Amino acid sequence: MSNQDETCIFLEIGSGRTLINMGKQAIAPEDHLWLVSLDPKKNNFETLEKVAVSLSDAGILLNIEKFYSDIKSIKGSDGLKQS
Repeated sequence: MSNQDETCIFLEIGSGRTLINMGKQAIAPEDHLWLVSLDPKKNNFETLEKVAVSLSDAGILLNIEKFYSDIKSIKGSDGLKQS
């Protein structure tokens, strides 16, 4: 990283937090956004939805319509269940 004042987004792809935890030990965690794509203790679709919201909040442009259409095709015509 060339500028130490930059905020970075770290997204771990997979069902663990190994790399995120290692990264937080090497870099000041409060200065960055740390996300995991899957959490073995939580619903995968809810976790992915939270990642999408976090990325959007951070200014990363996402194709939300495509995101939800893909989830509907995986889960069925109901898509995400409302809570």
